[in-house]
Amino acid sequence: MLTSMPAVVQNVALTTGILLLKVIAEPAGTYYLSRLWIPEASLFSVALLSTSRIIGIVKATFGRDSGFMGQVQFPVVMIAIVLSSIIPILFALRFYPSPPKDAAA
Repeated sequence: MLTSMPAVVQNVALTTGILLLKVIAEPAGTYYLSRLWIPEASLFSVALLSTSRIIGIVKATFGRDSGFMGQVQFPVVMIAIVLSSIIPILFALRFYPSPPKDAAA
């Protein structure tokens, strides 16, 4: 089995650290350029660019297959990738306004 829940539970501090680093660093890196090039929709573009699940999964899988990550590190990184893609979605659902009812008709 590739994902070991006991490994994730034992390394909950590491998972939390990776998750916080990913959630803070990714939007911080994209906000300045979004603000510069798309000022009217900078927060939306930051949230859109912060859901990089596919790239993270590919990098983690490559790291595991190449021997850079072991059976303990891989599930920890995968859990952090999945959780970090959920946070921008929750942020968008909470803070972005829904379209007016008249526009749908």
